[in-house]
Amino acid sequence: MLCSASFLILLFSLRHACGQNLTTQYGLSDVLPTIQGISYYTSYLESIPSAFSLLTDGNVTVLAPSNDAITNYLANKTDALNDTDVLEALLLYHTIRGPYSLVELERGVQFLPTWLTNPQFANVTGGQRIAVYPTDKGIQFEGGIKIRSNLTTPNQLFAGNSGAAVIHVIDRVLEIPIDESSTAIETGLNGVVSIQVNSPVSPEVIGALGSTPDWSCFIPNRTIIDLKTLPTDVFFDLQEYHFVNGRVYFTTDLTDGLQMQSVEGHNLTVTVASNGTRYINDAEIIYSDYITNNGVLHVLAHEASPNKTDARPDLSTPANSTTSTTPPPTTESSAAPTSSASSSSLSTGAKAGIGVGAALGVIFIIAVLTFCFRRSRNRKADPGAGPRDEKYQVAVEMPHPRGSHEVEAPGPGSHWELDSQQSHPRRVYEMS
Repeated sequence: MLCSASFLILLFSLRHACGQNLTTQYGLSDVLPTIQGISYYTSYLESIPSAFSLLTDGNVTVLAPSNDAITNYLANKTDALNDTDVLEALLLYHTIRGPYSLVELERGVQFLPTWLTNPQFANVTGGQRIAVYPTDKGIQFEGGIKIRSNLTTPNQLFAGNSGAAVIHVIDRVLEIPIDESSTAIETGLNGVVSIQVNSPVSPEVIGALGSTPDWSCFIPNRTIIDLKTLPTDVFFDLQEYHFVNGRVYFTTDLTDGLQMQSVEGHNLTVTVASNGTRYINDAEIIYSDYITNNGVLHVLAHEASPNKTDARPDLSTPANSTTSTTPPPTTESSAAPTSSASSSSLSTGAKAGIGVGAALGVIFIIAVLTFCFRRSRNRKADPGAGPRDEKYQVAVEMPHPRGSHEVEAPGPGSHWELDSQQSHPRRVYEMS
């Protein structure tokens, strides 16, 4: 059975490489028992006939949490899976529309639609989304409140009634996205929360709180305008300018020059810098892609103004940050500094270090020769000196081998500086 499953995985990979259709005789019920560590998931799936039937049809990608993942999830939510509606929603949120092999998931950041469409849990056209992030540690999936899960066992293929399907085992249960305000609170977006708590809500954007579908929210983390001094109608115009209704715009959709009509009526314009940083008018998106129950939330460095729709960022100097997809407590927005020196040439510090080392080497040789010469003369002048095999020790002060100089790093455009505060060791040389 395991050999057959491996063969099916190979065929599945060939299908995606060659663009050919693939049909197999091994269905969902045949394959599930062969996958180690997902017996809890299998039991829950079999308890919801509608979800099991959906998967049996195929043309899906199943994200199956491991037994450990489910155990950890239930440790904080003891009764969560006892509610049939919640369990079904969770199973459907872990079911992506269409089969995606590991190779296809590695193609780049993607926001894939799932089979979660119940308005009680999701209010997004085409099904609630899951984010896919290829990283240097492998594929990560992200759901509500920025919870991420790692893909641990990929490409477990099965044949559905309507087409091929694939199961990937993951190490954490993904959270179903919640409303925009709760998302800001749960992920520690304190600036956003402060603005929302202290501000009235325009009737035109109340739907963004979860009651109507397909919202893109661009909320400032701070304001450069004293909001308390604004008349209510002016404040509502400003507020409505930060909401787009009718389409969910993730960062992959925010292309350079894109214009989106706000609820207020004026357009918001996207600018993408050369390093990938994205701006709405002149306001940088500092945190992005918080999936909510009815769309997405992005966080701006400051508010955009409907009175300055032509405002654009100053890109004359290189930006030092990129739009972050992770929440503030775990995000470093500054890019790592790079060296302007070529990796194939020595830096000024390295050249200086070599020069100093060479000079000290010459001095050391001269000192040793001088000592030997004087000792030889003393032996000739003093016949009663000790035997020639007696050893004498000379202590010579030597620079620390890790003295202060720069050394080129193995990677292009990077370097490190060695510690210059270390004391100089005394190296003992024995001479006959």
